[in-house]
Amino acid sequence: ISPGSLDTRHVALLIARDMTTQYAEARKRQNIFEQTMHSQRLESIGQLAGGIAHDFNNLLHSIQANVETLLAHGSDAGFNRDLLNNISEACHRAALLTTQLLGFARKGKYNETIIDVKILLEQVAQLFRPTAKGITLKLITEPTELLVRGDENQLTQVLLNLLINSRDALEDVSGEKKIVLRAEAARSDMPEWEYRPEPENSGKSYLCIRVRDNGCGIPEEIKMRMFDPFFTTKETGKGTGMGLAMVYGSIMNHHGWLHVTSSPGQGCDFAIFLPAVKDDRNEKKPNSNVMRQLGD
Repeated sequence: ISPGSLDTRHVALLIARDMTTQYAEARKRQNIFEQTMHSQRLESIGQLAGGIAHDFNNLLHSIQANVETLLAHGSDAGFNRDLLNNISEACHRAALLTTQLLGFARKGKYNETIIDVKILLEQVAQLFRPTAKGITLKLITEPTELLVRGDENQLTQVLLNLLINSRDALEDVSGEKKIVLRAEAARSDMPEWEYRPEPENSGKSYLCIRVRDNGCGIPEEIKMRMFDPFFTTKETGKGTGMGLAMVYGSIMNHHGWLHVTSSPGQGCDFAIFLPAVKDDRNEKKPNSNVMRQLGD
């Protein structure tokens, strides 16, 4: 506001500007900057974790081979054999952990096929439902072709890990406990689309898979660390802290990205974006219907 004159009269000149768009753009740039910094930090951690996991896995194979040799040639069926069995079991659990680390580091095994996302979600729901007592799981798929190219085992484990996290977040919720597993073609008007790592990407070239629950939600300070290896808010013995780390690495390995929308008491929404592919009858392979064991 400033003074002025008009036809010898004293007036006040008031100028107002709507800053809504400017502030929204500033928040958007800040969010993208924070997400980029977070991704770079996880990339550095992944390089370190991948090198350690690879070497550690080789040592485990050596230990396991020696234990199996002793078990095969040993005649003692008593205390010593029990100790060898304990060593073998510990090696197996350690090998599963290194597999998760290699998945986070994007250095795990990768068997690529064309996957029908609708069939994939149905199989994942079938695996999850027996462990989700008292929880309503709703499966929604868009009535269009939804195909991605990737490793079916990895993507199955990704979705199971997210569903298990949602199940755990619903433990202390009163009232109806709900999880929605949804797949649809990505759209540029989706709020998560602005966080894509490559701005030139088109929404039509991606699919979006969502896991949404009405659980306890995630505070902002935890959201910034939730994909770090070995970070967990669960009690000791209830989680390794590698489930979401493996989710992050596997999605990056599939040339996609994910975004988390959550706040305390408001549930959680994981949105996974994966490159879509067109149907190729010569290349497409049917999804296997093998029942897999649930992980952490």
